[in-house]
Amino acid sequence: MNTTVEMPAGFTPNYFVNEFSKAPEPELVDYSAPAIERPGYKILTSWTVEGGLRLWIDHNQDEAFSVPEIRDLIATLTGALKDMGEVVEARSK
Repeated sequence: MNTTVEMPAGFTPNYFVNEFSKAPEPELVDYSAPAIERPGYKILTSWTVEGGLRLWIDHNQDEAFSVPEIRDLIATLTGALKDMGEVVEARSK
C-alpha cells in the first residue's frame, strides 16, 4: 500500500539530536500532542507511523489510583480517543 504519512492534526514532531556526532542532524522520533492534565495524573500522547497512537498515564502518586481517579481516567481516555483516535488511526493505515 502506498500512502503518504502526514503529521496528525494537533501533533508536533519530536526530534533527537546526537550532540556527540561529528555532524549532528535532527532525527524524527515521534509526534506528540499537548498533555491532558487532570487532578492526580496526566496523559501523554504520541504517534508514530509504525506504532500508531500511544498514550502514557503519569500518576502523580506512587500508589494505586483512587476510585474517583479511575472514573475520571476512564472518562478522560474515552474523550481523548474519540477526539484524537479516529483521525490518527485513519492516517496510520
